[in-house]
Amino acid sequence: MKFSELMLGDIIFCRGGNPGVSIPQKFFMRAGLGLSGKRTRKGDPEMWHTAVVCMSDGIRARGIVHPAKKIAIAHAVAPNWERTEIRSTALPAHMFPFGSTLHVFRHKGPMANSMRVGHIANKWVTFDKTPRDYTNHAEGVRGLFASGQYSMKKAISLTVRSSAFGSKAVKQVEHYMQSQNEPPMSVKDPTVHRTMFCSMFTIAVWQAVLGTWGSLQYMEKDAMRTSPMALHGYFLSTEENWEDLGELERDWSSRV
Repeated sequence: MKFSELMLGDIIFCRGGNPGVSIPQKFFMRAGLGLSGKRTRKGDPEMWHTAVVCMSDGIRARGIVHPAKKIAIAHAVAPNWERTEIRSTALPAHMFPFGSTLHVFRHKGPMANSMRVGHIANKWVTFDKTPRDYTNHAEGVRGLFASGQYSMKKAISLTVRSSAFGSKAVKQVEHYMQSQNEPPMSVKDPTVHRTMFCSMFTIAVWQAVLGTWGSLQYMEKDAMRTSPMALHGYFLSTEENWEDLGELERDWSSRV
């Protein structure tokens, strides 16, 4: 798959090569996955990060495809959430960090849902912030550090918890649904935005669109307790709802 073929709402996984994930951490991540049931045990322990496509200038209408020349992804990274804009003239090396490969999943449901996910993800990562360019990155690549904060504490704690969609997860979905125009506020301190880790952000923005019943069908995971590996396993187990588009190639141009 090519970068120019990405669409709003697509979910990107980083796989392998991450020096920040040690063998003991992978053991605990696998243990946490085991708590989540058979549906998510297919997850690849090399999956360590997720992002959502939040902007694409490609057009697909009436069977005609006009490949994108510019896309942007939204993701929760340390220390802040981030919007990364990429142009066809400059495919940056940092899109393949630490020798990782990138893998894409696409929702098979209504395209309107995917488009809304992209728009809301874009709002969350651009809320109340002035764009700040990256340093020493190729021309045409622009980074925006958002107001949302990354939570390492939540990321670590999820490895020993079940990611099953229970009553607490349902309450979270209701909270996300109320956050269409800005990032969700903290439950403990409603004066600040909620902190998230990468897969929590990815799931939360989808659940903000799907709502409770839609999440039961398409995103039946507890956002606060789901690692990238568990989310990957869930997608593999629900192929009727999520299409595995394979690995992103390292050049931009579309086959179309």
